[in-house]
Amino acid sequence: PYWIAWALTGYGRAFANADPARALDALREGLALSRAQRLPHREALIARDAAAIEAVHGELEQALARFATAVDSFQRASNLANVADTLAYLAVFFDRLQRPEIAATLYGASTGHGINTMVMELPRVVDHLRSVLDRVSFDRCVAAGAAMEAADAVAYARDQIHAARREVAGLT
Repeated sequence: PYWIAWALTGYGRAFANADPARALDALREGLALSRAQRLPHREALIARDAAAIEAVHGELEQALARFATAVDSFQRASNLANVADTLAYLAVFFDRLQRPEIAATLYGASTGHGINTMVMELPRVVDHLRSVLDRVSFDRCVAAGAAMEAADAVAYARDQIHAARREVAGLT
C-alpha cells in the first residue's frame, strides 16, 4: 500500500499542471489509501500536494483542510523540513488570496526551519511580495516569521488557516 500511494503521489505531481483534475483524482485515491492503511507521513505529503493543486484548480475549503492536515501531521512527527515546506506552500497560497503580510510571515517562518527546495513557485511569490509590500513591511514580516519557534510557526499557520476557512465559508 505504501508504494501504491507513493506511485499515486508521483502520478498526481506529474499531471498537476497538464491535467489538474486527473492529478487530483490520483492524489485523492492515494490519500484515501494512506488513511486506510494508516500511513500518516504519506498522508501528510499527499495532503500537501493535493492542497497546492486544490488551491489553484479546486476548492479553497478543501485546500485549507488539506494544508491543516499536512502541517499538523508533520508537526506531530517533529518533521521540521516538511513543516518548513508546508509553510512555504502556505505562503504561496496566501499570496494568491491577496494576504501579503501573512504570506511574507509564513515565508519567513519557512526559511527559519528549512530550505524549501520543493516549492517551485516560491521565488516568484517572494518577488511578488517584495513588489506589493514596501521594503520595511516585507522585511518586518519575514523577520517575524523567521524568529518564530517551530511550534509558534505552526500555531500561526493554523490560526491563518482557520481564519481563511471561516472567510471561505462566509462566517466572518
